[in-house]
Parts: sequence; structure tokens; C-alpha cells
Amino acid sequence: MTATTTTGTPKAWSRIFAGRVAATMLMAWTLASAGLIVSAQAQECTPTAQAEAEQAYSTAYQFVTANQWAEAIPSLEQAIAACPSHWSSVELLAGASMRVKKMGAAQKNYRALIDGKFKGDMATADQRVLSAYGYVLLRNKNWSEGEKVFQTILVQDPANLEAHDRLAICYKSWRKPEKSIEHLEKLYDLHTDEAKKVEVAKRLGEAYKGLGDNAQATAWLGKSGGGGGSSLFGVGVDHMKKKEWQQAADVFKKFVAEKPDSAAGWKNLGQCYQKLSMTNEAASAYEKTLELDRSKHDVMSRLGLLYLDMGRFNGAGKLSEEAINGWSKDDPELGAMYYLQGKVYEKRDENYQAAISMFEKALGDSHWGDPARREIERQEQLIRIKEMQGG
Repeated sequence: MTATTTTGTPKAWSRIFAGRVAATMLMAWTLASAGLIVSAQAQECTPTAQAEAEQAYSTAYQFVTANQWAEAIPSLEQAIAACPSHWSSVELLAGASMRVKKMGAAQKNYRALIDGKFKGDMATADQRVLSAYGYVLLRNKNWSEGEKVFQTILVQDPANLEAHDRLAICYKSWRKPEKSIEHLEKLYDLHTDEAKKVEVAKRLGEAYKGLGDNAQATAWLGKSGGGGGSSLFGVGVDHMKKKEWQQAADVFKKFVAEKPDSAAGWKNLGQCYQKLSMTNEAASAYEKTLELDRSKHDVMSRLGLLYLDMGRFNGAGKLSEEAINGWSKDDPELGAMYYLQGKVYEKRDENYQAAISMFEKALGDSHWGDPARREIERQEQLIRIKEMQGG
């Protein structure tokens, strides 16, 4: 599951953004393989070369869906050798190179994609391509080109949170703190999530401190709960980071009493209760979170799994069915919901074959894949026992 809070450090940002980019790319490639995205494949490739490229791409795609990124690269190189303007392969090769940390190759292929498919005009490029390309540029410390990419995104979408965040990191690393602060302040104004605002406030406090502006530093650190500040939310987050769950729970109880419409506050209170093994209280806090913000899918998966532990199988099934039928197929929490639905089929319905079908869908998830694999073996054993008993 996703963490409740994250730091603003480049290392944490790198890990989170890489996973987010991978999920977005995988969805795009899934649509492309289904014929729902029409790639701008070049006309100069002969039908034979095009067919060879498509076959190699199909092979690579199978590796990608199994999270075997390195194994996908030779087939993608074969596809591009057959048809250099097979843009689906170029994009997938760029993404695969990024996933195996070959950032030089990733940058080269994203640049080739932009120069070829989009005729060198970043303004016409897909935003997912620009986001991934910009990420790679920042990893390669190419600040000037990274700046151009994320500024291009902001021209198209001035309220793009990701672009403001990346530009803040870019300018900080590029030793342009004033520009970094400009985007951090914009990011703070745009965020509606209390937890995110706290993290941005902390980054702003540190940025102003680096400039020697102690008054602004104190003000922003106060909003984050640090530096002697009085922000209840920030204080609670600090306790959570130290794994002081009871102290954090006490703080968030006060916070939601003052701000009962804060989904972030209820979410953090639920997590504290869960860490304290206060299952009923955690479930109630998560339910309140979802009443306020149904888009918090990590909370929905946490609540569903809690329902499972509590024997509330109908409640768990209702949540998993909502997710499976309504969420995007690249949602990072969907693996948990497939797993949850599998357990509901087993525990509530004793339908072990249906359970297996759900666990199979969770196999590609980085966290739930191994538990799902073990459950498949277990369900098969339950089927054999049922057959022996004549059931």
C-alpha cells in the first residue's frame, strides 16, 4: 500500500515518481497493444519490417506486463532495428531503460521519440512522455533541458502539481533557490491535501533558511509543525515518523475535532489506530475518510483488508467490487483489491475457483504478487479436499 506521508527529499521523490511513471506508461502501452492508441508509425517502413517490429514489440510487451523490464529490452531493440520509426517500441524502450536505471539510454530514446514522432516540438508531445522524459533529465542532472520540459507542461496545464514539484527540485539542485521557492509556494497554494501542504511548508522553511531569511523560515516551519510551530497536523506527522503511534493518535483526535472535514486527518488517525491494533477504531476512521474523499484508494484497500480481518466479508466485497469495476487498470492499489476479492470468494462464498481467478490478476503486483501466488496453491488444495469430500 502507499505510505501515508512522504518526505520531500530527492531520493523519496525519485522512488515514488518512478513507480508512478511506470504505472502510467504501462497503461498507455496496454491501450496501444489493444489498438486503442494509434501510434504515428512511419510510412517508410515496409509491411514486412512493420510486421517484424510488431512481433518483437508483442514479445517485449509480455515481459513488461510481468515486470521483467531488462528482458524486454533486446526485443525492443530488435523492433527498432527492423523499423526505426516504430514509436511504440521507442517509447517502451525508453521506459524499460529507465526502469533498469540506464538513464543515458532512456534519455536518448525519449529524445528520439520527441524528435521523430512529435517532430521535435515538445508542445505537441503527450504529457506522459514529457513527464517521464523530464524525470530522466533530472536524474541525469540535465537541469536546463529538464526545466524546458516541465515548463512546457505548465504552459499546457498551469496547475500541474507534478511539474511545479519537479521544477522546485530542479531549481534547488541547479542552485537557483529563489525560483525553487516560487514553485514551492505555488505548490502549497494548489494542494488541497493537508498532509501534502505540511510537507511543502517544511520544504519552504528549509529553502528560506538556506537563503538566510529566518523570518520566512520560521513562518513556514510553523505551518509544518516544526521549528516551534503549533500546527497540530504537523506535530502528528512528526510523531508518526518517529513511530510514536499513541502520541500521534492523540494529536490527530484533537485535529479532527477541530477540522472534522479533513480527510487527511481522519486517514492518519486511522493509520495510528491500526498500528495500535485498535481495529474497530481504525475502521471507523477510514470510513470517515472515504465519506469525505472517495478518491483515497489506499484508504479503501486498507479498510477492505481490515473488514476481512474482522469477518465483515460483505463490506470487504462491496469495496473490492467497486474498485475492480470502477478504478483505472493502472491504479497502484488495484492489486490489493484483486487479492481482497479473492479472499472474499474463499471466505464468504467458498468459491475457490473464482478466488483463483482474482489471485491470478494480482500476480503482477509488486507487493501482492507473492501472497497471491501462495493463495493460488492453497485454493487448489481446497478444491482437491472439497472434491475428495464429494462437495
